[in-house]
Amino acid sequence: MNCTGPSCGCSGGSCGSGGSCGSGGSCGSGSSGYSGGGGYYYQAPPPYNPNTALLYGAENNDLGMVKTAIANNADLSAVTSRVACDGWNAFHWIAWHGNEKILDEILQAPSLSTKIASAINSKTSKTVHGHWFFKLDHGASHTALHILDRTTKCSCEKKAAIANKLIVAGLDPDIRDSNGKLGFIPPDYHVTKAIAPTAR
Repeated sequence: MNCTGPSCGCSGGSCGSGGSCGSGGSCGSGSSGYSGGGGYYYQAPPPYNPNTALLYGAENNDLGMVKTAIANNADLSAVTSRVACDGWNAFHWIAWHGNEKILDEILQAPSLSTKIASAINSKTSKTVHGHWFFKLDHGASHTALHILDRTTKCSCEKKAAIANKLIVAGLDPDIRDSNGKLGFIPPDYHVTKAIAPTAR
């Protein structure tokens, strides 16, 4: 989609504010290692897990925690394991919040440069219980661009900036979700496409 329609009706505001996917219920104990109740989720007890910290930081807009996780060799393939947002990695959370600073931190980290390609095109697990909150299609799996298309947490200009960086970093904008829909396509997509490493 282009930068039109309901998903772009958000007020400019500051991106990267707002909460996490908290709408009650307990957290899963999968690869993310979260524990806690509804609303914001807190970090699992020691020992320190950089993968958990990366996901927590991306979900809760905590740039400092993301930096520490990267310094401790966090794995970009780590995903959240909760009913409402199962299979979400750091790129999915970045898209949901429109957090360009955390995206830049990940894309510019030398230790992650060889891991970006596989993680950036990853799809979430099929959205079932969380589709009403995240405004995603019921029963579909999504890339970060699909989530970016639906979020109302940042302006269209911020969405375009993030989408361009994701595409240049290797996210394939031609990937469709499991319902056959494309994700957010920035207005200057053709320019971005020409300089992307996987230009199609």
